[in-house]
Amino acid sequence: MLNYIKIKNFKSISDLEIFFDNKVTNIFWENWIWKTNVLLSILSVFNSHTSFKTKDLVQNWQKFLYLESVFQSSQIEHKISFSYDLEKDKKLFLLNWKTITRPKLIQITPKITSFFPITMNLFYLSPKYRRDFLDEILQNVYSNYQKLLKSYENILKNRNKMLKSILEEKSKKEDILFRDNEFIKLASLIYEYRFKIVEFYQIEIKKYQEIFNFKIKEIDFVYNTKVDKNNIWENIREYLTKNLDR
Repeated sequence: MLNYIKIKNFKSISDLEIFFDNKVTNIFWENWIWKTNVLLSILSVFNSHTSFKTKDLVQNWQKFLYLESVFQSSQIEHKISFSYDLEKDKKLFLLNWKTITRPKLIQITPKITSFFPITMNLFYLSPKYRRDFLDEILQNVYSNYQKLLKSYENILKNRNKMLKSILEEKSKKEDILFRDNEFIKLASLIYEYRFKIVEFYQIEIKKYQEIFNFKIKEIDFVYNTKVDKNNIWENIREYLTKNLDR
């Protein structure tokens, strides 16, 4: 449970302290002030993944930002702080006044779910935004997922360069095989994580029938994909082989 947060030089917020109720805290204010930035600051102090670069979170004309929070876990209060030096491009996380790494921080601190107005884009923009949304959640839950995702993006770029080279007849089709194997390996791991979260949602969403007084007889979470979770590796290889010429 989040008890308190202190915000300094964070986007539009110069200096602010908020004490949270033990159940629910509602924040009301005018539009275009700082409500969304408070939510963003909570995500940042727990090092939850967001689409923002850290340097873009520092208030204009300032050289640093500082966030401090107190949260309760198993009846024990913990203090966490996050500071960022813009000139040195250096982050520092402290848990109970001791330096802590991001992977350990994610394991210890509470998991946070957020919903911004811009998230509504998920419903009508391209499937990429829905994949990015799942990836963002997975990065906040699993400490090694961010590293996996970066490795996947790198091999994807390298594979695309190789495809261009083959198209320009500078390389042979056979040269793509090594990168295909690396790509399939990383893509398969990512799909395994995504299927984990899909299974979680499929179980949890059933509980929401109660919200509608069980007037909705059936509710489900569906993840449409061409990849079978029991044959991930084979499905990806088949897709790459089939579409190589294209």
